[in-house]
Amino acid sequence: VVKEDPVPAKPPGKAFFFKLVNEATGNPVDGEIQVLESAKATEYIAYESNKIVYLPAPKNTTGIYTLQTIAPGYKPSKRGLSYSDPANSAASKGSADEYIIAIPLVRVKTGDYIEFNHVRFIANSTLLQPESRNELRGLASLMKENLKYKVLIHGHCNGDEARDVTVLGSSTDLFATAPGNAREH
Repeated sequence: VVKEDPVPAKPPGKAFFFKLVNEATGNPVDGEIQVLESAKATEYIAYESNKIVYLPAPKNTTGIYTLQTIAPGYKPSKRGLSYSDPANSAASKGSADEYIIAIPLVRVKTGDYIEFNHVRFIANSTLLQPESRNELRGLASLMKENLKYKVLIHGHCNGDEARDVTVLGSSTDLFATAPGNAREH
């Protein structure tokens, strides 16, 4: 008797591949896609670019999502996506039957301001929130280009009161908690 491996269940929703590309070169760009219910929405689902993701149907009556991009070194981009007719927005379909949405991005130029809004620490810790990974990965990619950038870092701390703080411990993953507390003074 030969046992067959079960076929993994397909996630709910439609498959999409948000392909961020440099408009001038056509090269892939690392970044994040924020999927919003409407252009005025403040809540969104964030996805890493250049990977297959499954989107559930929007709750709004128009059936349209708003896509926003965040890619360090590139100007933000915003566009609509018709969930009910994604072929209208897609450049092609991939081998996994996903809709490939190509989004060309324009490089920032000297004097443009880039803001990283999603780099945050877990409260009372030295650990970064997992949502910070995409922006920090993009910043690292940007810094590897050997161009001249000015970087201004602005942050806040918890004051000077003693408290229990979660620390990295023996882990090397700055985005995951490890057992152990230290006393901050």
